Amino acid sequence: MAFKRRIMGRKDLQLVSCMDMIFNLLLFFLVTSYIATNAKLEKRFVFPTPKYDLGSAEIFIQWIDNQSVFWIDQAASSQVQRVLDQYSYMTPEEQNRETVALLKIQNKMDAGQLERKLQAVVDAADANPGRKYFALLRCPNEVPYARVIEAVAKLSSAKYGNVEYGCVGGSLADLRMGVLERTDPDGNLRRLIRIDFEGAGT
Repeated sequence: MAFKRRIMGRKDLQLVSCMDMIFNLLLFFLVTSYIATNAKLEKRFVFPTPKYDLGSAEIFIQWIDNQSVFWIDQAASSQVQRVLDQYSYMTPEEQNRETVALLKIQNKMDAGQLERKLQAVVDAADANPGRKYFALLRCPNEVPYARVIEAVAKLSSAKYGNVEYGCVGGSLADLRMGVLERTDPDGNLRRLIRIDFEGAGT
């Protein structure tokens, strides 16, 4: 029986699929570089602020462990200033350690106290629909993220949706704290707490 010889055709490189792959890679690198840049910017915050903008917050909530949190709002600025004045002879690193230690004692709360504080924020937001509130929630890897979700659910229950939030990872150990003085739109000098997550000095 005679068999016909099959002639193999020449295979060309498929440029269409190659171009698609290059385009997808380019898109991937553009998106990831944008996210990485934003994440770096979000590591520095000033608390509290009369102005609502990126990098500013009125409330800072740091989970210490599964049962307790560290809460900072406007009232804490005088506490930070007192520590900085008292320990002015120390290095910035030592001042920061004393500041965080004091605030941890005075501003630590359990889950029930946190629930009441969050409800007070929601009530204030419901009473002032024209005002925006922003809270930063920070949770270490060891703490179940369900704790953050519970807090977010509470903040999201504001009637007018004027309580917004941001969530980042990290522990109490890498906080760097200080005080800034800024003039608000009415010309009043305000002391604001500055928090840096990158480990730089205050």
